Amino acid sequence: MTGREFDSLPSTWTRAAIGDLTEGKVGQEGPQRDTAFTYVDISSIDRATKRITDPKELPVRDAPNRARQRLKAGDVLVSMTRPNLNAVALLPASLDGSIGSTGFDVLRTSKIDPRWLFYFVQTTPFIEAMSARVQGALYPAVRPKDIRSYSIPVAPLPEQHRIIEVIEGSFTRIDAAVRALKRVRMNLSRYMASVVKVACEDSRTKFPSRAGSLASFSETITKGATPTSYGHSFTETGPLFVKVESLDGKVIRHDWCAHISLQTNAFLLRSQLRSGDLLYSIAGTLGRTAIVRPEDLPANTNQAVAIIRPKPGLEPQYLRIVMNGPGIRTAKDQNKRGVGLSNLNLEQLRQIPLRVPPIQIQREIVVEVEKQTSFAEEVARETEVGLKRCDRLRQAILRMAFEGRLVRQDSNDDPASALLERFTSKRTETPRTASRWGRTASMG
Repeated sequence: MTGREFDSLPSTWTRAAIGDLTEGKVGQEGPQRDTAFTYVDISSIDRATKRITDPKELPVRDAPNRARQRLKAGDVLVSMTRPNLNAVALLPASLDGSIGSTGFDVLRTSKIDPRWLFYFVQTTPFIEAMSARVQGALYPAVRPKDIRSYSIPVAPLPEQHRIIEVIEGSFTRIDAAVRALKRVRMNLSRYMASVVKVACEDSRTKFPSRAGSLASFSETITKGATPTSYGHSFTETGPLFVKVESLDGKVIRHDWCAHISLQTNAFLLRSQLRSGDLLYSIAGTLGRTAIVRPEDLPANTNQAVAIIRPKPGLEPQYLRIVMNGPGIRTAKDQNKRGVGLSNLNLEQLRQIPLRVPPIQIQREIVVEVEKQTSFAEEVARETEVGLKRCDRLRQAILRMAFEGRLVRQDSNDDPASALLERFTSKRTETPRTASRWGRTASMG
């Protein structure tokens, strides 16, 4: 296999299969000590940074069956499962001697700079080629021979070093930009939380307000039901059936809804939705919200979503903002059941305390929060654009690197073909043959 984007190469370059540049299968003896060992598996790799960030310290007695490959500093680890996720890493000196999962193809080379391999296996052509070779439904993976048969460009060794220096300098600057963009994204979340907090505090202290429970300001608080519980089934078209995943914070995402028949919608009368209803998830991912709009109807919902129907005098959008406020989050935290699980029953929801300012003040608060939200969403969109641009820039740099366009060629460099020939000649100087016992013996 050949990377189609790397066909035109400088005259001093050559092409070679990854298998011809690397050693065979690395030692498979696994952990040998009786105490503990360092284990590197696919989950140890941060796919964004291509670094090993979470090696495991395990006692030998707890060694997984896959803990077999003894690693050396400079090894390039390429995940054979889900190659589209590109979980690859270069083993640092600090993890020399650790044990790797057999889910990696371990590329070990002394012929070229191992970083040359490390950066090449991050290129889009390689990732796409491996993704196209995936086999297996339950455990989709590529085979080592798929990886090692892939033919890559090889530059003269001094030029490899020069190119890698430019790649690493460029990637360092891109990494700094990515960190800054991610900080912006994190700060936006904090900013929006503070906007909601200020809005809720203003409604309690800055303006005259009526106090009560959520129930006292609502016509009804109920929840839906699953059609299959009543012998009804879902259909290809018809009224929307809203799930927790359908609530995007503001509106109902139609593309995340199922459908039910008109007959089923009529049967599930109690949970039919009306325009202006606030939907609030009370199970699973707690606290997702949406306001029902006329274009969402007819619609129904399931038992994980509460339907809160505000009385006149309570603006639905204001209620949505308050239900995302700090007071409600405290109530949610008090009802967690295990790691990542939480729920509220309807009675707990009805008893949530609420202070409601005059309707005009509610609308002013909604307008101000929406203005701040629009600003934050625009910044968030620009942030995501910036992150995607960083990814494209990485690939552009790698493409230029492996096409020989990132640095100037030096006529004093020995051609890459001569470099590989020297290794081939060294390997054939002392030919060996297998003995009858499976060991290798020198000929002559």
